[in-house]
Amino acid sequence: MDKKAVALKYQEDGQSAPTVVAKGKGPIAEKIMEKAKEFDVPIF
Repeated sequence: MDKKAVALKYQEDGQSAPTVVAKGKGPIAEKIMEKAKEFDVPIF
């Protein structure tokens, strides 16, 4: 089974729903997760 990843952007005001800024599976998902780790972004 391929890994899947989605990157979300939250507005600073906290009132809006998050926006999807990147999504992918397989190798693209791995790259998204690598970038998240690089910037200490939590991964769930």
